[in-house]
Formats: sequence, C-alpha cells, structure tokens
Amino acid sequence: MTWKIRFDDIITHSGINNRQGFGSRMSLTRTSISSDTLPLVDTNNSCQIFARTGLYKGIVVAIKPIDKLRVDITRSLLIELKHMKDLQHNHVVRFLGACLDPPNCCIVTEYCPKGSLQDILENDEIKLDWMFRYSLMHDIIKGMAYLHSSEMHCHGNLKSSNCVVDSRFVLKITDFGLQSLRKCDIDCESYAFWRKKLWTAPELLRTKEHYPKPTQKGDVYSFAIIAHEIILRQGPFYCGPHCDQSPREIVESVCDEGLRPLLEDAMADEEILAMIRKCWSEDVIDRPDFVSLQSIMRKERTSDYLEEKRKAEDLLYQLLPKSVASQLIRGESVRAEAYDSVTIYFSDIVGFTTLSAASTPMQ
Repeated sequence: MTWKIRFDDIITHSGINNRQGFGSRMSLTRTSISSDTLPLVDTNNSCQIFARTGLYKGIVVAIKPIDKLRVDITRSLLIELKHMKDLQHNHVVRFLGACLDPPNCCIVTEYCPKGSLQDILENDEIKLDWMFRYSLMHDIIKGMAYLHSSEMHCHGNLKSSNCVVDSRFVLKITDFGLQSLRKCDIDCESYAFWRKKLWTAPELLRTKEHYPKPTQKGDVYSFAIIAHEIILRQGPFYCGPHCDQSPREIVESVCDEGLRPLLEDAMADEEILAMIRKCWSEDVIDRPDFVSLQSIMRKERTSDYLEEKRKAEDLLYQLLPKSVASQLIRGESVRAEAYDSVTIYFSDIVGFTTLSAASTPMQ
C-alpha cells in the first residue's frame, strides 16, 4: 500500500490536531514552514480551514485532519486511495498518502504556498492582467481534462477555494475524491451550507441530495462559475451591484428560474464569454467537455501571444533604429558600427523610480 503513511514519519510544528485558524485570505509571500498553512475547504463551517503543514521525507506537505472518530477501510476505499496515489499531473495536487490510524487520521498532499485561487482573487493588492487570468483558466481546464480521463472520472467539488497555486504560480486542482472520509453532519440552515452550493450545477441541486453523485458535466458548470470569478473578481455568482440575494435565494433561483451570474459588463474577449455561457448551459448536452475547452483556450492564448509579440516589436522599433530592430526581429546578428565622435546625454529625472513603478512596461 504505497499510499500508507506512518504518522511518526511526519514532522509537525504544533501537533496534527491543532488547527491554525479560520479565514479566507492568506499571505502570498510566506515561505517559512513554521507558520505556513494551506487553506482547504471546510464543508460545514463558514470559512476555510487552514490545514497544518509539516515535513514528510524532507519536503513541505499539507496535512488535512480527517474529522472522524473511526475510518472503515473498505475495498472501495483502498481502490480509491490507490487511484489517488497514481495521479501525476502538473495541474493536479499530488496525493502523497494518508494516515488512517486513530487518533491521528489525516490526508497528506503536496503543499502550494501561494494559497487558493479564491485568496488571490479576493486580494485587491494583486494585479492580474488578462493574459494571466486566461492562464489560470487554462490551468484549471488542463487539470480537469486529466482528472476526467483518469480513474477518478470526476471532481464533484470544484470551486475557487479548491484551486491552489504553487510557488511558480502554477494552478493545481485539489480536494477531490475520498468522499467517505468527509465529515457527514450537515447544518442545512447555515450560510456556509448554501454558499458552497453556488458552484453546483442545477441538475445536481434538484436532486435534493446533500452529496449528489458527481458528474463530468457538473464539473464543467462549476468551472464556468470559477471562470466568471476570475473575470469579474467580485466573488462567486456575482449578479450585479444591486443584488442582495442570500446564497440560499440564489441557489433556489438557479433551480427554479435558471438564474446565472452577471456577464454582460465583463471586459473579457467575446470568445471567452461565449465559452462560459456554453459551460453553464441549462442543457447538459450543450456543455463542452474539458478537451474541447483546451482547444478554445489554445486559440485564445495564441491570439494573446501574437498581440504581445506585436507590442514587443513596436517597442523595439521605438528604442532602436529601424534597420537594427528589423535585423533583431528576423534573428540576424547586427554588425557593430564605429564613430569618430559621439555625444552622450545624461539626465536625472526626479522621482523616476516612483514613475516607473506606476507605469506598465509598454508605457
């Protein structure tokens, strides 16, 4: 059982059962393992739980306690644990293993120090240009395409807090599978219970089950809600400045009236907006799969690349003589020229560093 981890092999700092605290926003610059925590979704409370970190075989890992007094190790659970261990993809958080020995039951996964996508989107100090936003969407699509093609088949709980970012700003999918290890007591009247359903597809909401069986088309709908979050940065299911509906009212409107988030004022490319509309279509047949979404994003990324290339060439023509710039763009070497005399102009611009910090590279 390659997934099995001995609790004694994990070096923790304040004990596996000591939770660091609650909240949704975390620092994106912390690197010390003595204070770092990883936000993981809590299915019953109003905020994310910050799981402890520790050292396992010399690497920093995230440790998520299993909040159950006893774990029944069934054949189906063993098979699922093996499938989890077998997953290997750049955009899927690595499942390193689990300790199922009470009272230290926990799940050990790869640690992503930049926090969750939700943390990043909620942090107004982090500026996200459109190329980076599309890159985040593309990372989700690639991770989900792999997950759907694997033995896991579905995620079932895809949301912005379950997309985490590593030290290289690569987005990875987490918190999928192992449904039997999740806490079962549910407060159906709580704010958090209804808020977590904002990413759930309408056909699954209508089953009235607390944990409906995951579907791939349901994951596509969840991706659309996340993509909307990335574009507007107004939180999940933003319906406009005058909308005062509670999460429960929104969920009920999704079921009964086909309500969707506001997309009319979004500044994204029309191709991306059309993709999102398809992904949250009421008819599951109209929703594309993640392989198809990869093709759409590749075209968008190619278009963005060509536009950035054009801007770089324009800048080069502004900085250098046209003949020199043309040679550099073609990849040719430029012969040095010698002059008998030249004039060098020195200028001291007051507040240049402040001016530079407030300007874009193109400016």
